[in-house]
Amino acid sequence: KVNAIELSSYKSGYFISYTNDNKNYLKEISYFFINGSNDYFNCLNIDNIFDYKIERDNKYNLGDKEKLKIKKILYYGLNYRNHTDNIWFIVDQFRIWQLMYPNLNLKLVNFNGEPITKLDGYFKELDNDIFKSDIKPSFGLEISANLKTQKSFMDYNNVIQDYKFVNSALTSTIENNIFSVYSIKPGVFNVELKRSYGKENFAVYANKNSTFVNGSNGFTDYLNIKVN
Repeated sequence: KVNAIELSSYKSGYFISYTNDNKNYLKEISYFFINGSNDYFNCLNIDNIFDYKIERDNKYNLGDKEKLKIKKILYYGLNYRNHTDNIWFIVDQFRIWQLMYPNLNLKLVNFNGEPITKLDGYFKELDNDIFKSDIKPSFGLEISANLKTQKSFMDYNNVIQDYKFVNSALTSTIENNIFSVYSIKPGVFNVELKRSYGKENFAVYANKNSTFVNGSNGFTDYLNIKVN
């Protein structure tokens, strides 16, 4: 366990509606943030509650598939590239609850229960970014290069520009969807490429058995380069 933290909240003016056990619910979404900071936290729990002392543990039973999807929602939502408007918090929150409660037929509505459609473009953008996250560079993750000769590879999938190098053993660059590599020694090199934007975001299951899901500040691929 890690030390507890203190969260504060304020109302958003956006609501969710759903029916469960023949009862109709209309709940306002709250913004949660750490006291004294601008770090927002999304709730996994649809009750949208917190108790001011949230402990990090692993008691909430999420499968790997669900955890990865939540990580991607958090990563490509608020603070990704130009996603600085806190409306992205609402987009992230709604998608997370849809994932956590697939049988509730959740709807994003106003106070009167009327559907909100002005965020449709935001949802579409988030869904497209998550879909594209599984697309790899068109030249693959295993390539060959010649010793002391710069070799360039065009990425026709337009995703290589999303990466940066981490601990690269070679001289390599990424520019305008072109990956270039140069080496003064032969061998097989495992280059770490990481998609990384913005700051790390989190989701929390806010009760006494709460857990944090880290929205990764990047996703890593490994590029094997054989230099002859």
